[in-house]
Amino acid sequence: MKRIVLISLIYSGMVLSSFSQKVELTAVYDGNNAIVKLNWNMVMSNSKTSYLLLRSADGIAWTEAARDRMLRNYTEDDIFFFNDKHYFPGKNLYRIRIYDGNNNTIALSPIVAVNTQIIKPASPVTAVKENNKQSQRNTIPKSNNDWVIYPNPAKDFLKLAYKGSADLKGVVNVQIQDASGRVVINYRSGSMYRTIEISISNLQKGAYFIRVTVLNELMMSQKFIKQ
Repeated sequence: MKRIVLISLIYSGMVLSSFSQKVELTAVYDGNNAIVKLNWNMVMSNSKTSYLLLRSADGIAWTEAARDRMLRNYTEDDIFFFNDKHYFPGKNLYRIRIYDGNNNTIALSPIVAVNTQIIKPASPVTAVKENNKQSQRNTIPKSNNDWVIYPNPAKDFLKLAYKGSADLKGVVNVQIQDASGRVVINYRSGSMYRTIEISISNLQKGAYFIRVTVLNELMMSQKFIKQ
């Protein structure tokens, strides 16, 4: 696979603009499926653009993880998803570069770090204790970091609410996945909204998972039932 040095990629013979639009890259390691799940937004530009997803183990030598060679007209509402199966053992760094037809850099995301190191399984006794704790937590109508969803089960709409006292900084990214892990709904909301209503009327009945990230940090991951 072709190796790319990021310094050369950005500064060698390309026109850099002061980026007015942000690319928000999210990366989460899924140990059960042995993949790194990534998603990011595109940006609006006067010219057609495409993206290059870069991966590095040390922040110096970078490899091309994914690229779309087709140039299109995008906005910030256009979201891409990618499952990286060829990550490095341990620390992985990712970055998105959006470029135009002349290979000029239009926007560049911050570097996101993911640790794919395998954690040693807990002993059977510890696992039972953790399962009991998890069962107790599931009975409490409150999610990690003061995020809650309701109603659960839900029929036509699912509401996501932030109950924390601290101000949110960054776009709220919401993914809803079916039981197989396929993303069926992707939603982005501004940080000024503390309650988000998501239509789920088109979903089939069954179990789903909702994941919420802000600034590449996983806020909550919870199961809900669609009636």
